[in-house]
Amino acid sequence: MASKAQLRTTGWLSGLVIIGAAALWWSNKQVPDVVRDERRARVFTALRRDQVQRVEVDRGIERFTCRKDGARWVVEVNGRSNEADDTEVERMLNEAEFAQPTRALGALDATTRRQFGLDAPRARVTLHDSSASGTTRFTIGADVRDERAVYVEFEQKGYVVPRSVADAFLVRARDLRSRNLVEVEVDRVSRIELTRPGSTVSLDKQPGAGSVWRVDRGERASRAAIEALLGDLRELRATRFLEDEATPQTLARHGLDAPSATMTVTRASRPSLVIRYGGQCPGHSDEVVVRRDDSSALACVSRTSLENATRPVEQLRDNTLLATRPDEVERIVLHSASGDVTARRSGETWRLEGAPGAGDFDSVNNWLDALAALRVESREDATQAQARGLAAPSRWIEITRTGVEGRERIEVGARDDDHVYVRREGEQTILALANSADSTLFVDAARFRASAVIRDVPEELRALVTDGLGFRDEATRDAGRWSLVHPISAGADPLVMRTVAERLASLDAQRWVSLETRPEHGLDRPAARMVARFEGAGVATEDAGTDGGPARVREYTVLLGAVVATGGRYAKLAEKPGVFVLAQSVIDELWQPHLEREILSFDRAAAQRVECVQANGPRLTLRREGNGWRIDGGASFDRSRVEALLETLSSVRAPRVFGYGPPPANAGLGEASVAISVGGDGGMRIHRITVGREFAGSPSGVYARVDAIDGTASVSEEVSRAIRACTP
Repeated sequence: MASKAQLRTTGWLSGLVIIGAAALWWSNKQVPDVVRDERRARVFTALRRDQVQRVEVDRGIERFTCRKDGARWVVEVNGRSNEADDTEVERMLNEAEFAQPTRALGALDATTRRQFGLDAPRARVTLHDSSASGTTRFTIGADVRDERAVYVEFEQKGYVVPRSVADAFLVRARDLRSRNLVEVEVDRVSRIELTRPGSTVSLDKQPGAGSVWRVDRGERASRAAIEALLGDLRELRATRFLEDEATPQTLARHGLDAPSATMTVTRASRPSLVIRYGGQCPGHSDEVVVRRDDSSALACVSRTSLENATRPVEQLRDNTLLATRPDEVERIVLHSASGDVTARRSGETWRLEGAPGAGDFDSVNNWLDALAALRVESREDATQAQARGLAAPSRWIEITRTGVEGRERIEVGARDDDHVYVRREGEQTILALANSADSTLFVDAARFRASAVIRDVPEELRALVTDGLGFRDEATRDAGRWSLVHPISAGADPLVMRTVAERLASLDAQRWVSLETRPEHGLDRPAARMVARFEGAGVATEDAGTDGGPARVREYTVLLGAVVATGGRYAKLAEKPGVFVLAQSVIDELWQPHLEREILSFDRAAAQRVECVQANGPRLTLRREGNGWRIDGGASFDRSRVEALLETLSSVRAPRVFGYGPPPANAGLGEASVAISVGGDGGMRIHRITVGREFAGSPSGVYARVDAIDGTASVSEEVSRAIRACTP
């Protein structure tokens, strides 16, 4: 019976061997030849890193084990376990699995082991896996001279492999520990207390108000400061570990007996977390030593973390009015004594309630950007509320954030010559902002209008009256040609008029200010006005005639008011309600004399006489004689000098025109002049140009005047030099 039982057992074992061999054969058949060949070329042909469960490293001075614990790795040394850095462990396994020899040395004897540093190896490595092969053991010897390679021994054979294989295993256990000192679910953090020498400040999360934090339960905390602190808590990483078991002596040595800062973190349903910051990490000025109260280990972290924990209280307070970022805003409410205006975001549009029309997407977003950019300049306590118009404010701005419970409201108080005063709802502190903030805080539905003020056809501009800012002129267009009819009869410059027509026909507000005109806008007595008349088919606008299309004749009156502190001027269309800001660059284009800029033009070949006069200098008179020039009543004159002068003066365009009538007192005209007599079919004509002082600006130049034009213009410095160089 025993013999039969033994035979049955032997049969079962044989069958299992056959099945195993067949499975191995089948498995090998499934691996592509190129992969199978690559594996054969490796040192550890049977090693599969995904099957390794334990790594043992004996470096003589230290022995440690990396053990797989579920999905994570744990490093064990001297009876202590710490969470391992998965990336570093996987790097070890990756180097081992794919290690390919640069040379195979064959079987080793005692002499070659000693020669290659394998008799007393720098590390003995054992990899335990769950596969049939079970265990992989190898040793790491000396570096190969003049190569980035090392000697290793595996199954009593020697190999030369890349140095990266040795680097992966010749590490300390502490280098394999996870660098994450803190991993906190920041949504569960409700309080952060920062203790510094001589002071303690608390940051508390306001219940039911999204991510709003408060400093010492009062003023709102800076969102950037809170995000920096929470970022540290989310993943405070060690740059290096110093001690595993801190002692009073090591704590004192690293400045942790009297920490430079202590951060205490309160978490929902979790123990409080305490992080203490010490002194500089030895040898690393950009790092500091830290310790968690629930750990005996000391580590170094980036100094930035300490800087975040030791910010002055002033930097922890929110110096912005909005905690909500502009792209998070879902609803805006503007409240004033005249009622509420609400803007609701709907995709890429804003819908208005309490005001006619739709909100312009860009205008609303630009206003939100301006609101978010406002900064607190100073603070006052609650006793000043009455004086600052905040005891019972009649104006406020309410912002609701997408997907977040709660809202934030800005109460707007009084303004004086220096500041506008506001208060965030739920706070007692009064915030003082620069006076320029009034253009963002004192707004109504007009601010949400589209920027377009006028939309018309440039080619249909027929008449233009411009008055103010130092001049007045009137220009009309007839048969495609522009002419001045007041204050002088002259040609209007076609390039200037085209620029004006194009700008007027597409006039945009830099921003809208309000529906109603207020005294500070300076529009009750405008500084300047422009009346533009367009005639023709026009474009489809709200200014429609009785037939439903654009009116045949359309007239716009643009009024300019007071200067805006941030640039430009207040402006409005006389025909419509609403005040806007017109950019200074637009004003400069529109409010300029429209006089023809070609102030001097003649055929230099027809020039017969040139007279040059310099202030306090001799007069030079030249006459043409044949192909040359002669001083009046005297010797011949250098022809090339005269021809160069005529070439410069035969076509002079004024960069700027300053106005009509007598010249400005500071023009200094009369310093030099040139009079050129030109003959032709119409008889002899004299062209005289006089220059004066230089002026700065863009463009700069020299004051000039031409006898035929009752106005002051400018010439370039090149023209001025040519006139001044006309001397005997």
